[in-house]
Amino acid sequence: MSRSLALGSLVLASLSWSLACGSSGDGAVTGASGNDAGPPDAAPSKPPGATTIGSLLGAWTVRGTDERGAFEGQIELSPDAAGKSVQFTREVRYPGATVEDGRELHWAFSGAAEVSAESGDPRATLRASLDPRGFIARRGTLRRAITDAPRGFSAAVTVQGAGVTARWNDGGKTWEETWSDPRPVGPAPLYTVHRKVTPAHAAPSKTEKEGYFATFASYQALPAVAPYKSRPEFDAAVFGNTLDTTDFEFYRQHPKALRVVERPVDGISQQEALVRARAFGLTLQQKARAFDDEMETVFMEPGVWFAPDSIDGSGAMVPSGDGSLWTGTYIASQIYRYQVTGEAKAKENARRSLDAILKLQEITGNTTQFARTLRKSNGPATAPWHTGTGAFAGLDWLEGGNNDMMKGLYLAYALGYPTFCTGAELALNGPLCARIRNNAEHLADIQLSRGTNALQVAWIPAVITGSLGHRADAEKEWLTAKVELQNNYVVYHQGIADWSGTHLTFVGLVVNMLLAEKMELGGDAKEVVGDNIVHSHDSVADQRLVVWHFLRQAYGSSKPAPAYVEDGKWRLREMPFPKGAVAIDHRVAPEFCMGPYPSLPWKNDWLTEDQTQSLVSYPLFENRTDVMTWKNGLEYAFDTAQHYPGTDYLHLYWFGRKHGIIAAGE
Repeated sequence: MSRSLALGSLVLASLSWSLACGSSGDGAVTGASGNDAGPPDAAPSKPPGATTIGSLLGAWTVRGTDERGAFEGQIELSPDAAGKSVQFTREVRYPGATVEDGRELHWAFSGAAEVSAESGDPRATLRASLDPRGFIARRGTLRRAITDAPRGFSAAVTVQGAGVTARWNDGGKTWEETWSDPRPVGPAPLYTVHRKVTPAHAAPSKTEKEGYFATFASYQALPAVAPYKSRPEFDAAVFGNTLDTTDFEFYRQHPKALRVVERPVDGISQQEALVRARAFGLTLQQKARAFDDEMETVFMEPGVWFAPDSIDGSGAMVPSGDGSLWTGTYIASQIYRYQVTGEAKAKENARRSLDAILKLQEITGNTTQFARTLRKSNGPATAPWHTGTGAFAGLDWLEGGNNDMMKGLYLAYALGYPTFCTGAELALNGPLCARIRNNAEHLADIQLSRGTNALQVAWIPAVITGSLGHRADAEKEWLTAKVELQNNYVVYHQGIADWSGTHLTFVGLVVNMLLAEKMELGGDAKEVVGDNIVHSHDSVADQRLVVWHFLRQAYGSSKPAPAYVEDGKWRLREMPFPKGAVAIDHRVAPEFCMGPYPSLPWKNDWLTEDQTQSLVSYPLFENRTDVMTWKNGLEYAFDTAQHYPGTDYLHLYWFGRKHGIIAAGE
């Protein structure tokens, strides 16, 4: 049913009459218009050519000029669902005002209407209270604080003959606009705020909560946490996720616009709108193309071809101590891209970075250790950095390759060898393939190769070389690894998880499945790994860990519910391009609440290290988007001037395309 008919003509006509006779509304509206309401079918009689306050109900074209310049748009006045008060929604654009990357400025907000018609002088007052506090704490000299008060906006609406004028006041700043072209409200609101918080788990039992609160009493007494203890949501101890799709359709239709919604317009509210616009204005495919181009032209330095951490405020490249893992995921993204599109550029990107990741084992001169990352040399290196020699002159390498970084090698070799070293490709890439085989053989020499790595350091050379001896070693290790996979899954419990570990495990299981497709150990490797993926996903399914939604869809022994796959796509839609350097701090907003339990509590260091975490997660455009966003947990503050690459986005996007999870053009 259309909004203009939903309440019925009788109610609207009655309301219109009461307003024209001087009664005022009794309810304020703080959200966007969304009621099924419209103008009356029957209005009180009025002189020909005149407009009464009652007949203001409906939609109007708005034009005027304020401090930002000339504007035009629409305003709607309609009764609330109970038919007892009137609300308005206003949306205008400034054709001559460009802001933030040359975007056209739009402004939308809502409020309540108070109307009267005293002494033959019909008039109305519109009131809105716009809270400036969002999620950005500062920009330039402008600051936000929890003590900031909402700003009141009001307009005096007067009717003279057939003309309607609204004079707005914003704390002393004034502007005027005219209303024309009256008509019924349309079938959809001018805009709608779509923001909600969903629980991430069931409420804890009384006994369980009392036990946790006792265990973490010293954490809750910390100055950063104690102010939130009186909050009912803190006491409820139910962690959740903030979902916000506001203006998604708007930015898809107006990718070069910038719309400030329900906030005063200033530098911070524009920046908050900008990161949303950068997230929603591009399709997933367009965003992937943009991140791919940026990686190729900005972040992947010639002669290094290694995924960095970021570019700092001075423009200098910042290498990542986790470069092995990030480069492994970049190689995977480009191989998936090549498999999906056949683009020679993607294949060349993967080959160059595969050559670079092989150097991690070769540059140390010692098969028992490998480097964490590479960078361009800039004079003599200081430990833990070392200067490469001979064939590696011009590069520095970082010591300390560990268990986590080995997964970068595994992923690169498991995908790189079949891509470049089978069929006709082998003749084209002979030297590269020989290095892969040699390095795979030496994985077992690395001092960290036992324990959690024992299976992969046998399985990878078994697949790459076809050696029966390596296969026998891998089958033996499978007997132990199988039991581990059948009994240990990724764990989430009431806001507590090994957030970085969830990403590492994702990469490890991808490697295991890639190897199982080539050599199924024990005759059941794919089944066991697939079951582990399902059980792990069941544990973290409601935490918006997109990698697990996609992993289960691609490799799980059963598929996730379609809603989880769609949630994964929404997580990708939330990623802004480019990743901006913004000073995020959700503590400036009154709705923020700290979580009652510390992050990573098994470290038992919350009294000496900052292990605070938010009670809820936030959309990616309101949160930390660094070099690998998928490893981040319930963070609430992130202040940096760094410019980060889209390694994380590219890995997951092209993984999704490879496995048919994301369609071309989405």
